Amino acid sequence: MRFVRDPTVVGGQLAVVGPGDGSELNSRYALRLDTGDVVWTTNPAPWSHVTPILGDWFLGQQGYGACELRRVNEDGTVVDKWPIDGYVASLPSGAIHVIELESVLPSGMHASALMKNGVVNRGPPLDGYDTSRPAVTLDGELIFWRNDELQVIDAQLRRRSLDRVPSREETDFPSDMHLDEAGTLAFTLGSIYGSPRAGSDRSVADWLPRWARAQDPR
Repeated sequence: MRFVRDPTVVGGQLAVVGPGDGSELNSRYALRLDTGDVVWTTNPAPWSHVTPILGDWFLGQQGYGACELRRVNEDGTVVDKWPIDGYVASLPSGAIHVIELESVLPSGMHASALMKNGVVNRGPPLDGYDTSRPAVTLDGELIFWRNDELQVIDAQLRRRSLDRVPSREETDFPSDMHLDEAGTLAFTLGSIYGSPRAGSDRSVADWLPRWARAQDPR
């Protein structure tokens, strides 16, 4: 089975469809939700992740020598580009932060902020490789799993570790992070389900992680 990133993403009046895992050259298609008409189409490229933010679309591509994020208006106009790829998130302040992803090792991945005119404000380097898509808190913090840890990048691009959450198998890939209004975080790691309660000023011991096999009721 080939992993396909974001085959369909809905935002605003559009749905953006098309496979993208970086292993092949494909196109993205933006269709109107009410009519099904194609509004814009990208050229073939190794497209990766798609994120709708504030009426625009952030399209990543990586592979075949390409590594880029594009900001595209709903009419398909490219309004900015950055020489990185990764998981894009919008903070409550309106800032756009990215957990960088690279398909090479050793890598130079960071937590970064996207500025205007293609400028990248790089924060701390990130160890490890496999990474979950982050959840965003009301304080503008990104919570994600990476390198066998739950990690946080705050609004000032400072990193800290919340808890150690080791994977059991090399193929245990993390799901997206889901955070509710009560501050409860839910995610899976392979066949493991985790649901610690988040809190900006709480110690690791206060997180009270509860781990259970998702498919083993015993």
